[in-house]
Amino acid sequence: MKKIFIFLPVLFIVNLLWCSACIAADDPESSIVKIQTDKGVGTGFYVHNNILATNYHVIEGANRIFVIADKENVIEIEWVINYDEITDVALLFIPRMGQPLPIRLSNLAYGTELTSSGYPLGGERYTLKAIFTGWENFDNTLYLKLHAIIIPGMSGGPVLDRDGNVVALNRLGNYNPWSQQLVALSAKYIQQLLEQGLKKDFSQYIPLTTFAQKTKKTLRSEKKYDEIIITDN
Repeated sequence: MKKIFIFLPVLFIVNLLWCSACIAADDPESSIVKIQTDKGVGTGFYVHNNILATNYHVIEGANRIFVIADKENVIEIEWVINYDEITDVALLFIPRMGQPLPIRLSNLAYGTELTSSGYPLGGERYTLKAIFTGWENFDNTLYLKLHAIIIPGMSGGPVLDRDGNVVALNRLGNYNPWSQQLVALSAKYIQQLLEQGLKKDFSQYIPLTTFAQKTKKTLRSEKKYDEIIITDN
């Protein structure tokens, strides 16, 4: 039986207008999109003409997924192409074609300036500055260490180099830009999943109803030694 420890964090209110590391996005035809589910909100981006990459945890257990490309284009997602719970990457089939962002797998020099894009707190899209400070392998997964702010809602968004290449995927939130946090996954996990996904034909895609049922977590509580323990099955 796996135990889940539930924390009730203090709510941080982030004023993006005062954030010197934030740059408002003004490109309506962006390859980066907002992902809204019945569970929450996140970010995704095109990695192929009809394929979006995002975090697995953004869509985990979702019964409905909507992609908001702009105010006039809201597309419902009905198929998951591929996903990996361990690396926290998922690929979605989207019927609306878009411009894919190129993936860069080459090494980065210490101090390289990067940008991280997404929809913080489910609002407008922002691009935040980030500085690469190294690689680290944690739980057999390769992360980028960044001086950066990653705000909830930006999960699943791309970390880009100056040429617009994807070098990493936002994963974890971090409110302190000067702490060296393992906030982004190496782009190699996107590339690996994409290569697998491109070998599939449409009949092998996973219907969202099947995905939701398979990834839905059932929480139950039990009382033990006068303490309430929350577990998942």
